[in-house]
Amino acid sequence: MSLIKKLKARRADQGGEPQPTKPKTDQRVSKFQAKKLAQQASVIGVDVAPSADESVVATIGPDGIQNLTASVPLNKNLLEQYQAALQTDVQRLSTKDTLEDKAAMKRQLLPNYMPFVEDYMANGHDYPNSVAVMMMVWLFDIGDIEQGLHLGFYLVKTQKQPMPHGFSSTMETFICDYTYDWASAQIKEEKTASPYLDNLVKVLLDAKWELAMPVKSKMLNMMAKNAFLKGDFKACVSWCEATQKVNPEGHGTKTLMNKALKEIEKLEQAAAETK
Repeated sequence: MSLIKKLKARRADQGGEPQPTKPKTDQRVSKFQAKKLAQQASVIGVDVAPSADESVVATIGPDGIQNLTASVPLNKNLLEQYQAALQTDVQRLSTKDTLEDKAAMKRQLLPNYMPFVEDYMANGHDYPNSVAVMMMVWLFDIGDIEQGLHLGFYLVKTQKQPMPHGFSSTMETFICDYTYDWASAQIKEEKTASPYLDNLVKVLLDAKWELAMPVKSKMLNMMAKNAFLKGDFKACVSWCEATQKVNPEGHGTKTLMNKALKEIEKLEQAAAETK
């Protein structure tokens, strides 16, 4: 039986999938997590005896995102077992011919790994976790922008997560590129890209992500397009101005800004006529 099947069987014996962890102001989790991982590891024959220096205290900040403390895997062997299982599944994915088939398989495989990734986040760990990084990629690949961003924001905050082999961009740029493409498709279908686009742009601005100028410019431009679609023409103008400030030569917002200004003028004229 594979590692993933064994872990799923173990979770089933314990009553199914783990329940969501309720945020606490000071959540001490080391003893509980050590016991839980030790139980999981016993299924695959790993002898686990976490030492005291492997504990971690996670706290919830005012932004609702856990503050991270330096940590190491409570069970390095368990991480390595997940990495080995993932390597096998990546090889299986390579046999699929189309993106649709690959996405379908990823949807089937994600539940095998996400409990491990969710534990990683819930307990405030920040050690390099290639399994969590690949799950973020898969979430974006299947179009789950909400969960992809949630995991991506966390991983960026750890500042310790290299992208998988074959990826040339940074994690921040990867997240922006995927969200931009998704938002562009939404807007072409006259569907709003909010709140996910808004959340990403707020985070990248507040956290001062290091992005190449064209990447930051296109994200602000997409915010302008999304605002116009929603009929928030003043916000559209503001985002156009922000894009122009970031990318004076190639902002590409002149036409959109003029359209928004005309819509604002129409609204002002209509308001004046009703007085």
